[in-house]
Amino acid sequence: MNIAFFTNYIYTPHFETELELIQLHLDKGDTVYHFVCDLHLLSCDFNPNADLLKCISCKTKREKGQELLSGKKHYHEIRISNFDYKGVFGLPQLKFNSIPDLRKYKIDNFEIGEATLSSMVSIVRDPAPDLEVYESLMKRIIQSSYYCYYYFQKQLQHYAIDTFYNFNGRFATNRAALRAAQKIQVHTYMHERGRNFQTYELFDNVLPHQIGPFMERVSEAWKNHPDIEGKNRIAHEFYKNRANGKEQSWISFTKDQKKGLPDNWDQNADNVVIFTSSEDEYVSIGKDWEMGFFESQNQLILKLMNDERLAEKKIWVRLHPNMRSMSKQYLKKTYATLQGRIEVILPESPINSYDLIFATNKVLSFGSTVGIEATYWGKPSILLGPSFYKAFDATYNPESYEALVTLLLDKNLKPLAQENTLPYGFHINNFGIPFRIYKPVNLFEGTYKNVNLDKVFNYNKWHKLINTKGFHWLYNRLNKSNHTSRLKRYV
Repeated sequence: MNIAFFTNYIYTPHFETELELIQLHLDKGDTVYHFVCDLHLLSCDFNPNADLLKCISCKTKREKGQELLSGKKHYHEIRISNFDYKGVFGLPQLKFNSIPDLRKYKIDNFEIGEATLSSMVSIVRDPAPDLEVYESLMKRIIQSSYYCYYYFQKQLQHYAIDTFYNFNGRFATNRAALRAAQKIQVHTYMHERGRNFQTYELFDNVLPHQIGPFMERVSEAWKNHPDIEGKNRIAHEFYKNRANGKEQSWISFTKDQKKGLPDNWDQNADNVVIFTSSEDEYVSIGKDWEMGFFESQNQLILKLMNDERLAEKKIWVRLHPNMRSMSKQYLKKTYATLQGRIEVILPESPINSYDLIFATNKVLSFGSTVGIEATYWGKPSILLGPSFYKAFDATYNPESYEALVTLLLDKNLKPLAQENTLPYGFHINNFGIPFRIYKPVNLFEGTYKNVNLDKVFNYNKWHKLINTKGFHWLYNRLNKSNHTSRLKRYV
């Protein structure tokens, strides 16, 4: 079989996942075509500004990984720069008046505007980036993903590819490659992290973030697991490990939080805790993740805060710890909005989220795991907006503002059944394919065939050197020249 891979996201463990999959296919006797960027793209999510030093670090790490592959008789590296599309496909749209205008931009089956915005918000950590401030970044992302969309349609056909592997699919250039493969009906797998740092997962021709396919996987895994006692144990472990701050598939944001409640917590009050989400990750994936009856978390919280019908309730807002790294402009706007008849717990606060869950009367969430966890721990949980667990009858899901207020005013609102949370907990604690070649140490470190690929190139050393007097001027000239030469290939 002819198998293809696209490497443009070099972070560990994702690159090492690709190396493992490549090696497994070579061992089976398949022909592997490995598509790589050789200082060509104007922007990628590893290196959004096409900084020359970051490109060199990426290329050095990639080449060392390629050297470690064995049985390379049927292995072929394909550089994506060997393609001229300007005269054939024309140029993409690069000017937009608003974010909704950008989001509407599509080419065939490729939601290029959505994909561009998804990359932008992850890079600048703002769910509503200023298109004028970040115009240059936006244009580079569009041009690079536009190129990839047409490039992979041609090349996957040219090499008669049977199966195509790609990372994640949320980011612009990767989603371009996915949509290109789907356009010409090439079977595609997206790879991502598994249940923990020792596993990865493959998603068959869908984005990992698509809710419908996720629900099907959860239901199928729960139904088909023959050991009733075992799957229940695995499900319960998921919720208990989360409450204890144990890292699973991602960083635990609660492991360093201290036990205890805010000093001004009144257990006799009618407490409601709102847990916000980090909006940037899901803001531009597709219709699955559209908010519904409200525009944003802040807008809805502000409306609740000023609703006189809720005046007797004590409303707490626990800002997601991951918001610490969001843009200063976004945080400033958030803090300015959330002023008034509510208590705000800042992202960096050591107040323990689970102690809040255990002590409150009701939990409101915007799709983060805390929503279904609250139900597991016996609390009425109200879910606002989309989520992977929305359809499992584990949360109350109001479809209008008035329905939400009705739930908040209901003093007899009961928690939904804990058993409804178990299929989700089981799947999240059980999915994934164990690594066979890559040896992970933690979420972000490991060795491939006994080599730590992140240590092949000392980026920090070179970065320090190029910022010293004399070298800084020379490097800036080289970087500018590199940008100019790249841009000529696109316009």
